[in-house]
Amino acid sequence: MRFFIPNISDVEKAEDFYNKVRDFTVRSCGFNVSQQRIYKISFRNGLDENLVEVGKADPFTGNLVFIIFDATAYLVCTLDRGIRSGPPLLVGKSDVLSVEVFQ
Repeated sequence: MRFFIPNISDVEKAEDFYNKVRDFTVRSCGFNVSQQRIYKISFRNGLDENLVEVGKADPFTGNLVFIIFDATAYLVCTLDRGIRSGPPLLVGKSDVLSVEVFQ
């Protein structure tokens, strides 16, 4: 899958948005974020297997996933978690079953 930001069709605007959210996440949460761009992750939450994918609804809040950052944990950014307010949703790396990156 080629890199995209949901609802932003202009490539330069998508890059600018990504970089602003990345900088905000680094400053506000203190995470060192990898350059690798994550498209989707599957992971265990208790006995359940979950999938979080850019451009789809997050299974916990129902909010659209805009960005998934790779840090000491995976940071799932929606408008209400990590972009407009609050910290991103965290997914521990030990819970992750698979990762697909943007090409």
